[in-house]
Amino acid sequence: MSTIVRQYTSDGFVIASDGRGGFSDGREPIADCQKIFCFPSAPNLAFSFVGTVQLGSAFSFFDTVRSTLPKLLPISVSLMDYALKLSYVVRQILTALRSQGWIRFTEDPSELFVHSGSRAPNFTIAYVLIDGYFRGVAGRGYIRFSHENQRISEPEWIPIPLSDAVLANGSAAVVNIYETDPRFGSYRNYDSKLHQSLVLSRAANLAKGLVEAQGGPEGRALDAATCATIGGRTHIAIITPTEGFSWIPGFGPA
Repeated sequence: MSTIVRQYTSDGFVIASDGRGGFSDGREPIADCQKIFCFPSAPNLAFSFVGTVQLGSAFSFFDTVRSTLPKLLPISVSLMDYALKLSYVVRQILTALRSQGWIRFTEDPSELFVHSGSRAPNFTIAYVLIDGYFRGVAGRGYIRFSHENQRISEPEWIPIPLSDAVLANGSAAVVNIYETDPRFGSYRNYDSKLHQSLVLSRAANLAKGLVEAQGGPEGRALDAATCATIGGRTHIAIITPTEGFSWIPGFGPA
């Protein structure tokens, strides 16, 4: 499990994540795993990846998004249009690889969610989260890729209203009480100057605290099952309409 905190403010977007990365082959976890990305062909968008984002050597969500961006962006009229085109491409590739026996999807009960279209439960493969400015228009949302009995389901594009200021995946038990529970008081420092914009600086401090509270001893005591796999270095990125994507100094990947 990862945690990614995404915020929209009047001055731009803030995206933060933990840096812990695990491996399915038994290797030791790493503490500086990058989960937030910006690609040269889309300097005003941030992509975050959660779930089984690498399927052996046969498929990578990261590589697929990066390689298809230059082709899909020029023919997309909106963020939703781009997300739907990307969903179609990824579904085609995964379907072909699965039919050829190159990949197999996990079926862990924790990955079961109800599909927004079919209303039937199926297993999550991965999420691709997108935040930023598409042709100058602020937007955000995520694509859920899933399967039912090893058959790729219709990908779900879920747009997120900009009015939903703070989005945080990870431990709901921690996130839901973070701003009021005294156990997390030491993480609620909103005064560090992390950006020249006071609005973005406050949002970045909130995101930093939320990420680190889930990876700290207080979070693990409250929700051991989820928070045990959250931790490592905290990464924080900013996207503004004028300057695009940038890392907050000291909070980018090594």
